[in-house]
Amino acid sequence: MVPKPRCMKTNLMLVKLTLTSMAVLSLSSSAMAMGKKKPNPQPDPTPTSTPVQKPIQPVDPSRDSDRNAQQTMELVRYLMVSETRATEDSDEYTPQLLAQLSSEMESCGLTFSGPLCLDSSFVDGDISQHVAYIETRNSFIFISLISKKDRSKKFVLVIEAEKNSNSAPLRSVAVYETPASTKNAEVAKNDFLLGRSQKIIEISTPSKALDFAASELQKSPDFRKLYHFSQLILNTDQKGKLQPIVLQSLNGNYQKITQSNSPQYQWALLNLLRTSFAKERDLLVAVSDELITVQNTNISQLAAITLAERDIKSDLVKAKVRDALSNDNWTTRRLAIYALNQIRSGVDDENLIIGKLGDSDSDVRNAASDVVSSYRLNNEHLPALNSLMKNDSWPVRQVAVVFAGTINTAESTALIIHLLGDSDSDVRNTVYSQLDRRTLTDRELPLLTQHLSNGSWPIRQSAVNLIGKIGTPKAAQALIPQLGDDDNDVRNSTVTALNKYRLTNNELGLLTKLLANPSWPIRQLAVKFIGTIPTAQATAALIPMLGDSDSDVQGSVVALLKARSLTDAEVPLLRSLSNHGSWPVRQSAAYFLGTIKTDQATSALIPMLGDTDNDVQGTVSASMNGRSLNESHMDALGVVLNHSSWVVRQLAARYLGATSSCRALALLKNRAVVESDNDVRGTIANSVKQIQGRNRSCG
Repeated sequence: MVPKPRCMKTNLMLVKLTLTSMAVLSLSSSAMAMGKKKPNPQPDPTPTSTPVQKPIQPVDPSRDSDRNAQQTMELVRYLMVSETRATEDSDEYTPQLLAQLSSEMESCGLTFSGPLCLDSSFVDGDISQHVAYIETRNSFIFISLISKKDRSKKFVLVIEAEKNSNSAPLRSVAVYETPASTKNAEVAKNDFLLGRSQKIIEISTPSKALDFAASELQKSPDFRKLYHFSQLILNTDQKGKLQPIVLQSLNGNYQKITQSNSPQYQWALLNLLRTSFAKERDLLVAVSDELITVQNTNISQLAAITLAERDIKSDLVKAKVRDALSNDNWTTRRLAIYALNQIRSGVDDENLIIGKLGDSDSDVRNAASDVVSSYRLNNEHLPALNSLMKNDSWPVRQVAVVFAGTINTAESTALIIHLLGDSDSDVRNTVYSQLDRRTLTDRELPLLTQHLSNGSWPIRQSAVNLIGKIGTPKAAQALIPQLGDDDNDVRNSTVTALNKYRLTNNELGLLTKLLANPSWPIRQLAVKFIGTIPTAQATAALIPMLGDSDSDVQGSVVALLKARSLTDAEVPLLRSLSNHGSWPVRQSAAYFLGTIKTDQATSALIPMLGDTDNDVQGTVSASMNGRSLNESHMDALGVVLNHSSWVVRQLAARYLGATSSCRALALLKNRAVVESDNDVRGTIANSVKQIQGRNRSCG
């Protein structure tokens, strides 16, 4: 796999070494951390020759250098090599190894860590990646290690650079031998100072690097030189005038790279062309046509992407681009999204791109989102979106909801509803926002009601709010049980939703179930909504709640019943409350019986004249006032006339006296015989006179 490009970082730690009177007075070290190159072997043997070592010039303490070590190192950190020459036969290295090193330096250029070849057989030989240096009167001498990949052989690279800023920075470059046991550049520096190192390769560099590179490209460069020299020119500010030379050389020699069996250079060439010659369609197509069939997956996929970007739609191109969507490299996946979009031929391709909304890399996801945003999505895209809705990452699920929201169908609505219960609040908020904009019907009701039993109250609340939008009797029936939810916010939302409905007897059964709830606020809510149903059945459901254990519930029932017209149909229910253990309940029953001006209601009131509570008696008495009594009421009043309370007996005597009934007269006379209370006897006597005055037929 070709990795993501990484920047090479350089860090130089400088410590000064002073030499006086041709003698070493002190030694110190310096270090530079270099970026690692991509190592790959490539043998290329050439001859070698003899070493020559130049004596070190001492420092003049009275003179300040124009450049410091860091500045000087930057000027010579990359060198183009025009020629190498072996200077000495060596017992340490074979001629073939020296030739290979020389060849790489000439083709690829040189840094402190060795040849710059992408498939180099050599690496930085100092594991700590340090560069040591020596400072003389006029120059800095930089020393680093180069090693075979297996570290079986090491070399010392020595670069002497000029301090004076008015002079060309480079003085000389050479490679010296060193044992494989040399641990780092500091050891190599000491050996160099003590004359233990032998020069084995002298290196020449061109005075005008760009002119030299352009000249070499006009010849017949090998594939490494073709790439590196082209890249050198294209990375300078003079590339404009030299770019035609580079293009001509690439056109004439690209097959040296495409047929080189070097994946590193094949990959690098393709990227170079894509970056610097994107408009050279014929060249890019020719190179990509050759590279699309190579064994390296990354290269063949990038070649296919390059062809697709130029609207070439062969089966091979499409297959490779589709495969590239799963490449380990995020950049390749991102490019593949745009390339497949360029040559897509239907929903299958679009669904593959939709799937990348769930990619592990945010840049890839953003690319997919950018592309999918341009589609007119429909139900055929829902399977891909549904798969994303099951993704472990909440941002992926959220994006899937957003795109499903652009499909205004029942099927997309159903998918979105499933995520109303998502574990992430941001996803749920997006789901709610999407659904809130839609017209919901009974078709969605079963899916929404599933969320009413969710363990999370915000989810239940959202379901309630959405069901409230449906506006059908079935929706109302689904909402009513939520009046009994254990969360106050859910109950409040249910109340708000139900307030929009006109409830009927169809909902009454669900409401009456709530009347038995142990929570008085819930019973009160049930009473409230039963009160909105203007039917006798609703009234019948309310009356027993006058006997609720909670005074607030009782108060709500009283208020609702006062707004209704009661009839004989309600008398049995009210009469059943006349013996309730709570006097306020009995008082309410008496009050509502008093609103029913019928003989049956009067019959229910008369026994209540004997209630043990004065307030109840007072309410019953008030309810009896103005009523017409008939023979059917006489025996009931006769029972009350024999009550143990003189007050009650007096009331019964008064009501009997208000009639013209001979039966009432007889009841009064019989009671007069046994009555012990003077007030009651007086009332009985007065009532007897009143009846006799009205009806002389009574004996």
